[in-house]
Amino acid sequence: MPNTVAISGDNAVGSDEHLDVTVQSSNAIAVGTYLQPLGLSFCTSRYYDPVSGQGWQAGTPSSPPLKVVVTFISANRITGTFSGQYFDLNGTGTNSKQFTEGEFSVALP
Repeated sequence: MPNTVAISGDNAVGSDEHLDVTVQSSNAIAVGTYLQPLGLSFCTSRYYDPVSGQGWQAGTPSSPPLKVVVTFISANRITGTFSGQYFDLNGTGTNSKQFTEGEFSVALP
């Protein structure tokens, strides 16, 4: 299993609205919960909003923190959920957006 899984995607074909989520571990990624801030096993995420022209990033510390829950992993697929609070100005601003009930299911290379 990989030690890093990076997932990214656009809201729709041709859309500039973009989200990426990364899970990284000193060991192989496994089923479990990964939190920001950084440590031996952690997650990060960024969101680009074309309406505001801002990059938003899950803040540290934020309440609630960014959380990625890997619910299934096999040799060729990883699935899970994510949620957290994102801040404008690439994570340094005071405006925030709350992401809840995010889901992913992607093929592994």
